[in-house]
Amino acid sequence: MRWKVVVALFIIFNILDGLITIYGIKVGQFYEANPLVAVVMAKVGLLWAFILMKGLSCIGGLFIFFRIGRVSFASSALLFSTAVMFSVVVYSIFLLASAG
Repeated sequence: MRWKVVVALFIIFNILDGLITIYGIKVGQFYEANPLVAVVMAKVGLLWAFILMKGLSCIGGLFIFFRIGRVSFASSALLFSTAVMFSVVVYSIFLLASAG
């Protein structure tokens, strides 16, 4: 049961990160530091790049989690990834709030 909450939070934080980044780029306070995402963004546009890249991130992470099974390594990796995404979202909000 606990893993369902972690999976949901992983997806929610990825979506929030994408939305906050899109907003930050649109208002000129952020730039895309990930070179792969920047290339995709140049090819398909800001919104589609983040839909594609965040979709791949979520699908890839969840594929590994479910493929390996809910063993301790996979669970720990997903929990760590969720904590990282939470930190990124909080930091991004802090940057937006402090800039304006």
